[in-house]
Amino acid sequence: MKVKRNELGRGKYQPLLLALLSMVGFLAITSTIHLIRYNVMIDSALLQYYLFFGAIGALSLAVRLFSFGSIFLLGAVAGLIVDCVMSFLEGPRQTMSGGIYNILIVLLGAIIGIAVEVSVRRAERAQ
Repeated sequence: MKVKRNELGRGKYQPLLLALLSMVGFLAITSTIHLIRYNVMIDSALLQYYLFFGAIGALSLAVRLFSFGSIFLLGAVAGLIVDCVMSFLEGPRQTMSGGIYNILIVLLGAIIGIAVEVSVRRAERAQ
């Protein structure tokens, strides 16, 4: 049996490639934001958290949960931006308010991502 070139693994590795590219892009964006705000490279303690957030987003994209993965990663980036803005506004005596807002925005991104993914799946099932 002869297999056409277009049918051989069509779309099989696209989610994995998207997951890899989104993880690299996410880490590049978060590292750049941290570098711009604090004028130093991201440290290993903060990198652990953003590797974890990036892994959650990338794994969800790899298993074809596209809405959840993209919204979660956007929420994580938005949380970091809010954290940086809060720490800038507080000046030299910073509190944990920026970090708390960061975590709340990441959790909000996860909840919105789950809700959107569920509604997309229901709409696909209804068709």
